[in-house]
Amino acid sequence: LKPLIKKFIRNLNKLSTFWCANDSNIVTDKYRIHEMIDIFKNINLEKNKIYKVLDFGCGNGSQAKFLLTKKLDVCSVDIYKSHRINDQEINFILYDGKKLPYSDKYFDFIFSSNVLEHISDINQIQQELRRILKDNGKCIHILPSTSWRFWTSITTFVKYWYFDPRPHGEIVNNSLGELFYFSQFYWTKQFKKNKFKIENVFLNNLFYTGNNIFGEKISIKNRKIISKFFGSSCNIFRLSKI
Repeated sequence: LKPLIKKFIRNLNKLSTFWCANDSNIVTDKYRIHEMIDIFKNINLEKNKIYKVLDFGCGNGSQAKFLLTKKLDVCSVDIYKSHRINDQEINFILYDGKKLPYSDKYFDFIFSSNVLEHISDINQIQQELRRILKDNGKCIHILPSTSWRFWTSITTFVKYWYFDPRPHGEIVNNSLGELFYFSQFYWTKQFKKNKFKIENVFLNNLFYTGNNIFGEKISIKNRKIISKFFGSSCNIFRLSKI
């Protein structure tokens, strides 16, 4: 009887997870680049000025490569080095997760994408980012939204047939708490606490979850439409120093 039950559950899982695609890395890169394109529509860069940009928590380097296409002087850091990073393509530095290896007031822009929620000592890192940002510099942070957390939890339940309380990030120790800690309210309060001014907060206007629903089978255009009904997956914050 036990083998029959296990077989039944496996078949049931196959039926309930047919929409969970296996192209997560490919589509995630597409989402991230689309977000970058939208961000740069709202940034005016002087034509002949060389801007120093930090890609903080650069992951596989795909966004750093995009930044390079904008003729920016890009530095990239992370606490690990992805196998997809080519040192000849991007300027990458491995760092200890605490002290950033740059001098005070070094960067014009600091960029991060889905990184800050994974940092346990967020105040210490915020102070480091503030230290290396020029007085007239800007921080741009893309962070998962409450909508992303909610729909990721729902699709995880359907996928595995149980509620998974494990958090996505390091800020709180359970996924329910992240419904608050991924909100615009929390991050606005957090940034202000660390002496950043909130210049703008906007949505990425894309719907996706941590379970990669249908992957590339749903186009970017259609994901933008879906986000109007089910919410956007990320909030984007543009900050300056106080």
